[in-house]
Amino acid sequence: MDNTAKLIYRIAKSYYEDGLTQHEIGRKFGLSRIKVSRLLKEAVKSGAVKIMIFEPKSAEIVKLEEEIEQKYSIDEVVIVESSDFSYENTLTNIGRAAANYLDRILRGDETIALAWGNTIHSLVEALPRKNFYNLKIVQLMGGLGASGHEAYGTNLIIRAAHELGGKEYILASPGGLPTKELRDVLLNDPQVSETLKMAMAADIAIVGLGSPKMTLPAISAGIISKNDLDSVIKNGAVGDVCLHFIDAEGEVVNSDLEDRIVAISLDSLKNIPKTIGLAGGVQKFEIVKAALTGNIVDVLITDSELGEKLVE
Repeated sequence: MDNTAKLIYRIAKSYYEDGLTQHEIGRKFGLSRIKVSRLLKEAVKSGAVKIMIFEPKSAEIVKLEEEIEQKYSIDEVVIVESSDFSYENTLTNIGRAAANYLDRILRGDETIALAWGNTIHSLVEALPRKNFYNLKIVQLMGGLGASGHEAYGTNLIIRAAHELGGKEYILASPGGLPTKELRDVLLNDPQVSETLKMAMAADIAIVGLGSPKMTLPAISAGIISKNDLDSVIKNGAVGDVCLHFIDAEGEVVNSDLEDRIVAISLDSLKNIPKTIGLAGGVQKFEIVKAALTGNIVDVLITDSELGEKLVE
């Protein structure tokens, strides 16, 4: 970090975290108030500071959150207003809400097991800049796929660790292998096995909930095939959690694919103290309801349209 970047960081911390006025910061660092103001703007422009604006929740949204919590016996539900403009805007809102939720609960010394996908990508885009040097971000499922695909694997783990100031632990593995035998060989690799063990021992897991009614990142990234997807749907799958395809009751469906994926098991995911599920859009109703029914997630962050459908 060069001297200018260090000064911007210290001024931003003094203003946004310590609550000093621009005049007080100027006296502390020997700068004019105009110079302080200019550096604070630079902090936002450079990404050292991220400002998120949240509209106060209406009584109806709060009531909807409580109804879902009671109906599905889940620890917490966070709902954002569905966007009238596009599904992408709804994902952005969910990502911001998830980032805000993490900002509220993190101490800075946890291990976070992170999945990948479009909604996780929205979360990483919105993460606040922190200096959690003791934080660990661990990849909980393989994700090597088509190059340039922003929503999978390694890229998101590195970016999340960078934003939060922690250390990344990469799972250098495809999400799915052609055969069970190849998968088993890979699981014996020390780097893969140790990373998965670290993920299983995480304090927090953050996962997306995928629906076959939408384009799955795993398909577009070439991690699983269309034939794989057709097969699990025939066996009753309503969607996936970390490449584990589940039925309406939240149970893993029997399939050849289940024996070929590289990820922590669904039981291991359930044993993590706090699993946060992110999903938006009414197209994901079946997979979200299945994840709630199967007690797979402890916290759900979603949008109002899907939330209303969950309590109908």
